[in-house]
Amino acid sequence: MRVLVVEDEPKMAALIKRVLVAERHVVDVAPDGVSAVALAETGPHDVLVLDRMLPDIDGITLMRLLRAKGITTPVLLLTALGSVDERVTGLDAGADDYLAKPFAFSELLARIRALSRRPATSADARLAAGDLSVFDVIVAGVRASEARPDFVANHGRLIDFARAGGTLVVQYQQPDYVARKLPPFPAEAASRVTDETAAVRILVPEHPAFNAPNKIVPTDWDGWVQERNLYAFTKFDPQYTALLETADPGEPPQQGGQLIARVGKGHYVYTAYAWFRQLPAGVPGAYRMFANLLSLSKTMAPPAAASQAR
Repeated sequence: MRVLVVEDEPKMAALIKRVLVAERHVVDVAPDGVSAVALAETGPHDVLVLDRMLPDIDGITLMRLLRAKGITTPVLLLTALGSVDERVTGLDAGADDYLAKPFAFSELLARIRALSRRPATSADARLAAGDLSVFDVIVAGVRASEARPDFVANHGRLIDFARAGGTLVVQYQQPDYVARKLPPFPAEAASRVTDETAAVRILVPEHPAFNAPNKIVPTDWDGWVQERNLYAFTKFDPQYTALLETADPGEPPQQGGQLIARVGKGHYVYTAYAWFRQLPAGVPGAYRMFANLLSLSKTMAPPAAASQAR
């Protein structure tokens, strides 16, 4: 299960994360409301553990904002404000459960388990049986194959979505993703580039991924945090086109960090670059490049037009 913890007190955030990881949950941590919105939008979560008092956006306002954005993740609200009126306010604002501080971690885990047993959200139901053709692009969050059984169970529907003309963008996945043979063509994993300042070379400069709607320039790689990419493909079928090359100092070039393949009428993209770190950090170049990936259904010529152009 993937859990988003929104807690501004570092020691408490670290404790909650340690307890959840010990239970084999995948945990993202946001120290404030702005970071929480970015993480909630870039990757689906099964449960959101939310502190009521945050330094920028209070938890009640944040819940209302997330619900307005269509994010239906169950919310467990944590707060030192434990009066009946406060609990009612939190539940009416969109919280699914309420836990007053101080609390026992065993109770926290039990409440998270209870929230995870609730019926599937509308997003889960749409992935399993909904009309995906209403979308131009679908983005799979990091480690979805490990944390989201519905992603694995319905991956064939996502590939069919691409075959019908959509763009499927898959962010980095653990090695189980290729072990399950989920990519549309064979691949092996995984490698990473830990130096966030490592030089990046564009292998296909004319590709729309680097030209529309944003012209990608060398400075777009400035200001990255923590790492360039992780869990890149190490070997891949010739039907994939490598778009970028990078490497840690003294290491051989890595070209499996961002790949695109034609799948039927649409496209499949595997991108191991650390968007999940750069977007919450507000790195301008990351926003520009990710916007280009989201635009590929509009900027890339369909198969018939591409063959006529040649």
